[in-house]
Amino acid sequence: MNVLNHLDRIIFSWSRRRFLTAIFLAMFVKTGLWHIPNLDSSARIAQNPFILWEPRPSEQYIFTSWLGPFIAWSIGATNEALFLLLHLAFALVFSATVVWIAFSRLKEDQARLAVIIFVCLPASANPYFWAGNDGLTLLLFAAALALRERPLGAGTVGVLIGLQHFEQGLFGFAALAAASWATPRFGGPTVFPWRSAAATLVGILLGKALLTLIFKLNGMAVVGREGWLWEYLPDMLAQFWFRSQYILFTALGLGWLVAVRYADNGRAALPFFVCLLGLMPLVMIVNDQTRVIGNVTFPLLFAFWLTNAHFLGGVGRREAAALLLIWLVVPWSWAFEGLPTWSVLPYDLVYVANKLFGWFQVPDTFVSMWPFRRR
Repeated sequence: MNVLNHLDRIIFSWSRRRFLTAIFLAMFVKTGLWHIPNLDSSARIAQNPFILWEPRPSEQYIFTSWLGPFIAWSIGATNEALFLLLHLAFALVFSATVVWIAFSRLKEDQARLAVIIFVCLPASANPYFWAGNDGLTLLLFAAALALRERPLGAGTVGVLIGLQHFEQGLFGFAALAAASWATPRFGGPTVFPWRSAAATLVGILLGKALLTLIFKLNGMAVVGREGWLWEYLPDMLAQFWFRSQYILFTALGLGWLVAVRYADNGRAALPFFVCLLGLMPLVMIVNDQTRVIGNVTFPLLFAFWLTNAHFLGGVGRREAAALLLIWLVVPWSWAFEGLPTWSVLPYDLVYVANKLFGWFQVPDTFVSMWPFRRR
């Protein structure tokens, strides 16, 4: 196919700058840019992260993503616009960090393939499609992963993860530590230093303890995500039961094709798949399924796919071109409340046209949920 030959040239023959510009521009077109529906709540926390103003226990979970609002408070980014811009900056640094790690640790062709796999994964676009706290969470994940040879540094970043999103960090790095420890014992290579992942995990636990202390010292009786879970658990289970096929597909999206390719490693791939599939039940107890599982699986996929020279070196150029073609053709797929969502770029364009020229109609209230409403 001539198109595969052309895509092969884009991946492996274009200059690095031209290649990266084309890929991330395509990602933006496929996903668009929007923000989390509760951005107003996060920005309000940033006005004073040391008080609890939400009386409903089921809605207090947002206070446990504390580090982002604290940083925003520290620099005065306390309105919605500044808070959003700050976290978009975190998202951009996250993307840049992943690319930098790939090109600094892998051969050129392997790094370009890693970028193609990266944009196929939900985590690559989560902090733009659902802009908000995920930008900082994923940046901290990437920082901990970059410090793979420095367990003390990784553990220190783990403390920050515990202050930002304890649950996602706990599950993500526990899976990475287990898979990294077990893979050599099943005949595979040492993919990631398990001690570094374990150090990050310890740091996450310490960060959670520190956050609990901060709340206690400030008289904040915060009910965590368990309050939300018990309130809405029947709804979450019903969502999964009726929409499980779509939810599970969007958990990795086109990353499932990469998973099939990784399965060629045979017995050595068993620890990875046990840990990956062991994370999947999380989609049964969350509302924004693709976002959560995409973030939680990122440490595992980063180590075993995006920076695994042994795996990347075995993937052919034709396979890389085919994956890029499928990614370009297949629409962005993302599950919210178990229902399909798609690129928000058309909403971006209509919103801008409305603000600049008064064209089209934009909802007067709850505009943050506009792309995700069902008529």
